[in-house]
Amino acid sequence: MKMKKGFFFTMDAVVAFVFLLVATVIIFQVPSEKHYDHISYKTMHFNAEDALQILSVSKLSDLDNVFVNQIINETHLEEEDINKALIDICGLLWSYNQTEYIENITQQTF
Repeated sequence: MKMKKGFFFTMDAVVAFVFLLVATVIIFQVPSEKHYDHISYKTMHFNAEDALQILSVSKLSDLDNVFVNQIINETHLEEEDINKALIDICGLLWSYNQTEYIENITQQTF
């Protein structure tokens, strides 16, 4: 009788250990977030800074005249907005809910 009891508790411990082992492997195999290496973060950061710098320095008048006239005629922008920075123009177009022109501006710029 004692042998059966010992066997039962040993098997119970083995099954529990295997269950915990499988659960641990599954938990550590599922990635919780996408990992980027340090260099990739720096590259993304520098690219974003460069893009914002370009949009801050460039003016609407720096773009193609035909494109600028099209934007002025089809949006709420005025003639005096030509000398504003592109980032300001993008903000104005976003506030007027005319975001399709923002995509065209960024394509012309970059």
